Amino acid sequence: PNFDFAAHTTPRYSVWADSEAYQSIVYISYKHPRVVLDTVAQYRVHLVAEIFCVALNNRFFKISRQPDPPFYNAGTQSEEPARPVQSQC
Repeated sequence: PNFDFAAHTTPRYSVWADSEAYQSIVYISYKHPRVVLDTVAQYRVHLVAEIFCVALNNRFFKISRQPDPPFYNAGTQSEEPARPVQSQC
């Protein structure tokens, strides 16, 4: 099934604080219409986005291994929560 979704006109965010948590977590996500991969050009754009996410994850990993890093762990990923919607790193 396909589900309609409304794009947000302004950024939405939530903040949680847990005094018992042993690490900090930041999760950033945005949604956009799912890209259909019908052509070579569309597939190329998809590959570029995936390669960017891999490069960003590698950079996050290197930063997290520095002495006194600003974060314990960070990462990006692409998700498809509903058929016409995709979230990106």
